[in-house]
Amino acid sequence: MSKLTVCIVDDDSAVRESLRMILERADYEVRCFASGRIFLSQGDLSQCGCLLLDQYMPGLSGTTLLERLKSCGTAGRTILMTGANAEELRPTARAAGALAVLQKPMAAGDLLPWIDRAMAAPT
Repeated sequence: MSKLTVCIVDDDSAVRESLRMILERADYEVRCFASGRIFLSQGDLSQCGCLLLDQYMPGLSGTTLLERLKSCGTAGRTILMTGANAEELRPTARAAGALAVLQKPMAAGDLLPWIDRAMAAPT
């Protein structure tokens, strides 16, 4: 049986690698993308059990990417991350289809329950 895949889209390589290590230790398969545009061109959402998006990236923001995926009917199970005020972003993120908005930096204990919940959610 293959591992469930978490797709991380974040322009900060240190954040991507930190999240990758946390998730691989929790026995998830992880694919990382440096931008929303790269994810759109190289990602396979059908293989992505959970999409973990940074909100503030050059080019496409997390919510813009999520809205684009939603308009195509492929939004899937998505968690948004932000270094800014998560409370202010929640209404927009929820309207776009995000399951949660998490404040960076986050501890593994805060992230993993949301990943588990996203993986268990119906598509």
